[in-house]
Amino acid sequence: MFGFSLMPPQELKPPILKRLALIQRAKTGDPPLTPADLRSVEPNLRQAIPILSLVQLIEAEDYHNAAHVLLNSNLQSSRLPELNQMRSQLLTLAGQQALVGGEPQCAELFWKPLLANSPFNPQLAVNLIAVLAMNDSDQELQRLITQLIRWVEQDSKQHPENWRGNRATIALATLHCQLADAWLGLGRHRAAIGELERAERIDPTSAEVAARRGIVAFSEQKYAEAIQLLTQAIDRGSRFEQAYFALLECYDAIRDPQAKLAARQKFGKSFGDLNPESEIEFPAWLEALFTQQYILFKRLIESQDEVDPPLTACQIFIDAVSGEPNSGGRVLLNQAEAQELWDSLLAETSADRHSTLQAIALSMHLFARREKGIAALINRYTEQLAKLGTESADAKIAHLIVLAVRGTTGQKFDSTLRSYLDTTPQPNTALAQLQLQVRRFGWIRTLIPAMNQALEKEAQNPLLLLAKATTYPFQRPEYEDYKQQGFELARRLQDAKALQAFREEEAFIELKQTQSTLSSFASLDDSDELDEADMLEAMIRQILGRKFQPLNSIA
Repeated sequence: MFGFSLMPPQELKPPILKRLALIQRAKTGDPPLTPADLRSVEPNLRQAIPILSLVQLIEAEDYHNAAHVLLNSNLQSSRLPELNQMRSQLLTLAGQQALVGGEPQCAELFWKPLLANSPFNPQLAVNLIAVLAMNDSDQELQRLITQLIRWVEQDSKQHPENWRGNRATIALATLHCQLADAWLGLGRHRAAIGELERAERIDPTSAEVAARRGIVAFSEQKYAEAIQLLTQAIDRGSRFEQAYFALLECYDAIRDPQAKLAARQKFGKSFGDLNPESEIEFPAWLEALFTQQYILFKRLIESQDEVDPPLTACQIFIDAVSGEPNSGGRVLLNQAEAQELWDSLLAETSADRHSTLQAIALSMHLFARREKGIAALINRYTEQLAKLGTESADAKIAHLIVLAVRGTTGQKFDSTLRSYLDTTPQPNTALAQLQLQVRRFGWIRTLIPAMNQALEKEAQNPLLLLAKATTYPFQRPEYEDYKQQGFELARRLQDAKALQAFREEEAFIELKQTQSTLSSFASLDDSDELDEADMLEAMIRQILGRKFQPLNSIA
């Protein structure tokens, strides 16, 4: 437009000048050369394109892609012996980079050619074994472990000074266990058991042997034996992932969530299980009471295989019920029958007495018809809980929960609440924790005045903000606003207790949504099994909150 030519300068047209310009750029690096610069030159210079790409990737410390260029181009140059000299180091670094980047297939590709080099590199073999296991390359894995076993056997005899103490024994037992895993991956069960027995003969005290024996016991449903072996193996240093997850499954099989959580907290970090507290489980008797619907309460209690005193107290209530629920969902309770059985249960109960009394009082309050004598019977067990509260902080909290859920107000309740809060180091936090438990039994307003007073004094308490949120139905915007304020504050302060309370709140909301879906089935009180497709459709409808094509009409 201004009369200037955009054609390349005439002096660069002769080939000799192009070559001189390229040499100058290659030496000075200004501006940097790219492979595209070489595509327009004569054929003998084009051969340098992959070499230039390789060098530039290495300069950028991108060893992963540099190794791909090296292997894909099959670069061999008598004029550049440096290429051959750096090949081994480049492939080693590239494998490490690929593994850190989550690409074990590439690490296998880079490291396998290096094992053909002489002498045998045992450290590379150990690293490659881990990669082959990740990639489920069981055939290659079996061959390499066998090769490494032979090397250890020979080297420990030829150079015993390198294998002082029991190093060779530990190494061989571990390798035979890994070889057993590889045979198992290939479906060779007898060969796997044979290798495990060899490992046990070499080192009967090996943690890796104990881990595999524990898995065998788990597969045979010998859960007590499996738990003992697996715990022992991990305690003694085994980092075999299958052993850890088999241990957790053992606790699932025997229905012991507390022991499972303890195992996750103790061992989880060693296996990448970094947040065991994120899975919240409520006791079965509380889950049943949270439903606030007798039919669902009955179904959940009767579905439990393992029983404890609070569950038994709920079952006694169910057994003493006469007839069907009325229009309000309440049932007629045979009070004399229930009281006799409850008193007998309490006489035999010591460890979980406060939870048992809480289950008795709340089951009557939530599900029994307001017949003559019911209020007095609830008071009878509430008073026992109050007496127990003079000896136990847990019983004192359980007593306050029952009073709050029943809607107790007045000076007597206020003094009971205040006497509890005054014994705690953080009264406002204790009040918030109490509200978070009370709200699970319905929209209860008993603690709202105390909550508001506490928030005026301590507006930046994340637990109080969460507790305030629970004074609103969770569909309301106020619930989300207060909850979000509290969560941001807890995260900023790194308040572990508050963050755990937020996790528990999320778990409770998910539980209520599931229970709401289950209660929507009119046939829930029948003995027929629920149709899985219907249940899934109901859950999806509730989550999405809109119409969609029914499952049975989808091809």
